[in-house]
Amino acid sequence: MERKITQVTVCNDEGLTDESRISVSLIDDGDGEYVRLLQPEFDGDLTVTVDQWPALREAIEQLLVDSK
Repeated sequence: MERKITQVTVCNDEGLTDESRISVSLIDDGDGEYVRLLQPEFDGDLTVTVDQWPALREAIEQLLVDSK
């Protein structure tokens, strides 16, 4: 059995209660893997601040590396 991490949440110091948190998920619907970004508190547009980008990029890169 192997371990595969498929979701990471990027948030500020408020933790999982942070309204601007972004969930980064690795999805495979049978046509290959892709990354999905979701802001649970909002419908529609995803807003990424300059301050959030480094952690978000790192989370995406880690999910992709771990998926291999």
